Amino acid sequence: SSDLTRLSHISQSESLQKEVQSLQEELASVKKALERATAMGGSLDRACARLKEEKAHLETVQCTLTCQIEALRGEKREWMAERDSLEEALGRARLETTEMD
Repeated sequence: SSDLTRLSHISQSESLQKEVQSLQEELASVKKALERATAMGGSLDRACARLKEEKAHLETVQCTLTCQIEALRGEKREWMAERDSLEEALGRARLETTEMD
């Protein structure tokens, strides 16, 4: 009877050892997956930081271009006012020339 008990214990022990080994392998696999995920997370963090820098740069460029556009619109208004003034002066000069004839 004690031999059977011992055999039963040995059998249970071997079964538990196999289960422990299986769990250890699964744990190792999970650890590797976690390491890969952590590395990917680091890559994503770096990419995100680069994108934020690029966004800030583009916002600066946009601001600069908006200011330049406003300045050009102002110049355009000045030129158009000057053109209108010159056209009026030309019109008056033509009238004066016509009246002289």
